[in-house]
Amino acid sequence: MQPLNKTTNASGTIRTALNERILMKPNYQFEKRQRELEKKKKKAEKELRKANAAAGDAPAEESPEDPAPVPPETK
Repeated sequence: MQPLNKTTNASGTIRTALNERILMKPNYQFEKRQRELEKKKKKAEKELRKANAAAGDAPAEESPEDPAPVPPETK
């Protein structure tokens, strides 16, 4: 093991070269859970689309939410 180089900053705190190299570790469990939730969501949406198609209904994603406004009739 190499000896640690010690330095002091303006506030007098001793810092070492080892402390400077420490980085935050990635949270793999969180990332995996997020991927699993995304897969579950996509699977549920796919099943919903299949159920709508089997029932003969048009998928909700393809139908417009706000139909085009109808201009008022003038006499």
